[in-house]
Amino acid sequence: MELSEKEELHISYSLFFKNKSSVLMIISLVLICIYQSFNTAIMAIVLTGYGIPDTHIGYVFATPCVTYIGATIFISFFIKKLPRRLFFFGSFIAVVCALFLMGPSPLLGIPPEDIRIIIFGWAFIGVA
Repeated sequence: MELSEKEELHISYSLFFKNKSSVLMIISLVLICIYQSFNTAIMAIVLTGYGIPDTHIGYVFATPCVTYIGATIFISFFIKKLPRRLFFFGSFIAVVCALFLMGPSPLLGIPPEDIRIIIFGWAFIGVA
């Protein structure tokens, strides 16, 4: 079944930029992608320093993707239950917490010797 010319919907890129929610999501995704791209090159060297073999570093980098896939079920539940502003605010707070956990921090008392905290930060960024 084909639509006639009158029934066709014209969808342009400007519709995404007129919607505040989509602009906020696009900005947050761009910032996370930039940070992940910058951090991946450094973390490969850091993880080899922790004794993780070169063949297993990819598993650490895949943890955000795996937790993202697993969290989609719960996130869809929260989107339906929470107001959007509260959900966006909570997701930004979660991203900030995850970024703090992704590296050792003397300010927060995160020891540089504990690789589990860094891997948890990588996993938590997928949930955030």
